[in-house]
Amino acid sequence: MLITVMKKDHLASKLEYITKDVEHAIRAFAEQKPQSEGWRVMNPFVDLYRLVFRLSNRSLGAFEVAEDEKLLDKVLDIFQRFEQYENPFRMIIPWFPVPDHFWRLLYTAKLFLLLRSVVKKKKRSRRKQPDTIQYLLDQGCSIQEIVTVSQNSSNNLPCE
Repeated sequence: MLITVMKKDHLASKLEYITKDVEHAIRAFAEQKPQSEGWRVMNPFVDLYRLVFRLSNRSLGAFEVAEDEKLLDKVLDIFQRFEQYENPFRMIIPWFPVPDHFWRLLYTAKLFLLLRSVVKKKKRSRRKQPDTIQYLLDQGCSIQEIVTVSQNSSNNLPCE
C-alpha cells in the first residue's frame, strides 16, 4: 500500500493543494504584526513543524485533517506525545513492558480512533476529495488497512 501511495502520479495530484497550504502559511507569517523594529519573528520548531505536518497530512493522509485547525492540532498533539514516550530501553529488551510503551499504546489507540472517525465521516458525507484516504477507500480498503501499513502487500495494488 505504501509504495502505491508514494508514487509520483499520486503525489503530483496533491501539488495544487500543497502549494496553496504553503502560500497560506507564508501569507499568515507576512501578515502578522512586527514585534520590534519591523521584524517578524518565526519559531521554526513550531511554525515550520506545523506546516510540514500539515503538508504530510495533505500528501499522505486526509484532507480533513489538513484543513481543520482543531483536528490538525489534535493529531499533532498525539504524534508529539507519542514521540515523547520513545524509550531506547525498548530496543535493548523489546519484550520488557516499560511504562513508556503503555503510553505509546494509549496514544496509538487515540490516533486510530480519531482517524477512524475521519474515515467514517468521509464515508457518510460521500464527498469525494482527492486525498490518500479516499483513494484507499476507493480501492476497497478497510479502516484497519487504511490506518495501518500492510505487511503482506505482494503486489503494488492496495487492499486486493
